[in-house]
Formats: sequence, structure tokens, C-alpha cells
Amino acid sequence: MTEKTFLYNLRRGLGSAIIELHENPERGKYRNIVLRYCLKDIGYDVQSKGTKGYYLYTAICALGKKDEFESVISQVQKIKIF
Repeated sequence: MTEKTFLYNLRRGLGSAIIELHENPERGKYRNIVLRYCLKDIGYDVQSKGTKGYYLYTAICALGKKDEFESVISQVQKIKIF
């Protein structure tokens, strides 16, 4: 899957993006895309598909970068609070 296609699928909340993260041995190339959408509103429709948080958490777990993402996200949240 190209990065552009992955970005589109992730933004739409499609399962094919998560499957790509699970199955692609080069899943690291999607790291920055997933991180960007963890930090910004991606327009995910919660009325029909569930929550953005759970979907992106699933993507982070599939990347195998939970600790790295937790650190970055918590730093950004601290900056926004102050």
C-alpha cells in the first residue's frame, strides 16, 4: 500500500489501514502518519464507527511503538495545558 493510500484509509477510519500495519514488515514507514493523526483531528466519524482513540490505539499497537507514542503525546498534552 502506498503512503498516500494508507493516509486516506487511516483518515477514513478503515480497517485496511490497521491490517496494513499488522501485515507489512516495513510498517515503520507509516509511523509519522499515525503520529500526526494522534496529535490532530482527522475527522473520524464517531457516530458510525466508534471512537478515534480506540482506532488510533489499535494502529499504535500494530506499529509496536506504544512507549514512544505515549511519551510524545504526553509531552504535547502538557504543552497544551499550560
